[in-house]
Amino acid sequence: MPSQARVRRKRIRQKRKKRYRLFLQLNVLRPTVFDMQNPKPLAIGIREKIAETVGVPRYIAGWFCEWWCHRNQYRKAIEADNSYRYHISGNRGCKVQEVAKIQ
Repeated sequence: MPSQARVRRKRIRQKRKKRYRLFLQLNVLRPTVFDMQNPKPLAIGIREKIAETVGVPRYIAGWFCEWWCHRNQYRKAIEADNSYRYHISGNRGCKVQEVAKIQ
């Protein structure tokens, strides 16, 4: 019987694979928004749109958003002056609020 640690590591690997596959799909769909080196701030509530557009369950889109939004490059994009949020369509949305820059 596999140990709990082995099962947990396997689940983490599966989660990473699914998240990375989703990133590849989004990068092909909207390379300017989902650029690994120069990410754009995402619109609020984009998780549902990602799930709809790419056809994945919302929880996988949630894993992706959690990972994407906690990366250093993404945080720098949020903190930049005059930064705007982007929709899944690639269109520019509202300006990033000061509250988001403080957190």
